[in-house]
Amino acid sequence: MKHEDIDRHHVHIVALRVGTDGRCISDRNNFYKNKKVCRELEQKYGLKVAGREKITPDMPIRKIDPDGDLKRQVANTVKMVGMRYKFQTLGEYNAILSLYNVKCEPADGRVNGREYHGLVYFVTDDDGKVIANPFKASRLGKFAGREAIEGRFGRAKEKIDPAPTKRAVAGVLAGATGKDDFVAKLKERHIDVVFRYTDEGRIYGATFIDHNTMSVLNGSRLGKEFSANALNERFNNPQVQAIPSVTVSPKTTDTEAATSQETSQNRQAESQRQTAAPSRDSLSDNDFSLPGLDLFQPGMAVNPDEEEFRRRMQRKKKKGHRPKF
Repeated sequence: MKHEDIDRHHVHIVALRVGTDGRCISDRNNFYKNKKVCRELEQKYGLKVAGREKITPDMPIRKIDPDGDLKRQVANTVKMVGMRYKFQTLGEYNAILSLYNVKCEPADGRVNGREYHGLVYFVTDDDGKVIANPFKASRLGKFAGREAIEGRFGRAKEKIDPAPTKRAVAGVLAGATGKDDFVAKLKERHIDVVFRYTDEGRIYGATFIDHNTMSVLNGSRLGKEFSANALNERFNNPQVQAIPSVTVSPKTTDTEAATSQETSQNRQAESQRQTAAPSRDSLSDNDFSLPGLDLFQPGMAVNPDEEEFRRRMQRKKKKGHRPKF
């Protein structure tokens, strides 16, 4: 029976398990028997071998072929991406998958009173449109499941160093004449960038895929100047000037950070003292003072004790001049 209900046409073979003598035909080891027959037919008619392909570290990752075995291709793509690249979010995971026309979405729900949290994978075209029925992660293997992928998120945080990618992207962005030039020059350095757009054409997401360090990083992880908003202004607003080159310093230890903070505080205190103390050029003749000569300084210098004594004597004088009745 030929099925055409999905894009990948296939044939189901129906066989009768009753022999000519009326006895039931044994189906023991039927998998190995069927496999042997299939290999013979493939060789006889020059068909594509449907055997399981072994994944090696140097095997290239290719885009999904819509005319091939979609399930096997998606499984291989997901496995190789997970083995080689470091990513920390589902968005970064989807950015690297999109290069090979695969998309992943979470699937949450409740079945028979039990909650489940899984992943579903889709095959897309070059424009990101889904072209086939989705595959549950459980059909691909444990490596594609939610628990395995979220585990990779946590491990990647300890391994990713964004500094090399940041230096490379900053150098290209400083000399780029536009978005297309930016993308092309990054690709020359083996870095892909995936932009996400609103319906109005505004950039609302940017993810950098560094094939040199096997790292996937959202633009905001590299710095504000590489975020989606900054890149949108840079490429869609001609008045925005090119950003200066970015210098990335190595990670500092706690002792170095404390020393740096102390030095900064000392500089700030010194600056405040210099600001508070007037310069010699700004002082007039009347402003100049010497220690111990406050008596001769202009202006009223009030002593609280003397002021209190003066007020007390004035009250006594007033009492002495009151008329007697």
